[in-house]
Amino acid sequence: MTLKSTFKLALLSLLLNSSGVLAADNLGANAQESGEVEGLAFLAQSDMEGPVTVVDFVKFKPGGEETYDRYDALAEEKLRALGGEVIFRGYSSPFDGSANEREAARNGADPSDLGWDRVTMRKYPSASAVVEMGASDEYQAALPNRAEAIEDSVVYAFGGNQMRNVPLSESPDTIYMLNLLRFNGDGGVAGYGDYGSSVVPLIQGAGGAPMLSARGITPIISNQEIDSMILVAYPSHEAFLSMLRSDAYRTISSKRTNSIELGLNFPFSDRK
Repeated sequence: MTLKSTFKLALLSLLLNSSGVLAADNLGANAQESGEVEGLAFLAQSDMEGPVTVVDFVKFKPGGEETYDRYDALAEEKLRALGGEVIFRGYSSPFDGSANEREAARNGADPSDLGWDRVTMRKYPSASAVVEMGASDEYQAALPNRAEAIEDSVVYAFGGNQMRNVPLSESPDTIYMLNLLRFNGDGGVAGYGDYGSSVVPLIQGAGGAPMLSARGITPIISNQEIDSMILVAYPSHEAFLSMLRSDAYRTISSKRTNSIELGLNFPFSDRK
């Protein structure tokens, strides 16, 4: 039996209960949707080459963080055995005060979407390594810890060679803004490229720097299609907000809004 066939059987065994009904608790909240089956099957059938980074957003149940840490440690051990690595862990770092929340939200995210407790970026050497991970006994044994720990999650696979390990920041004040984008169909990619050329000097002027970028491959647990992910570091929350308030940014901000139909922007720290 091929690895892909083994994975498909393991996936069905994992997600279906004895009555043949999709078991919501196996992958946490929202797992009852069929998207994770389709997304993982897409990777299982894919002949794509190059690394795949699986980005995992989670919101914990009360007291769930310690249990998730057990899952995370087991998952990372298997990931490393497959030649992969965790390239970034982010911990929720919300803006202080409702006004600042709204200002951050205007740059992409609805305030209700600013509630992820953690994001983990797990980089695999290939799509087949993701398949092997999903089929492994070690990973399946770790999943009950995940299900027990989380209230909600979004998991998405990204590709591209611009996904490198992000070293620990020098300052605990550093904030990482994680952008999830879906471009509009009327010149959105080109329009966002123009915005990017204009905004990078402003980011640098604020003491920040783009860290990672990747193209969306497939949702695993998500009701959104994502074209691109970009991670940008800033020295502090205030540095980010000051850039947004600047006349220079206001001049170019329409380039962003006119080029996307979805733009979510989440604040994280690399420290708990």
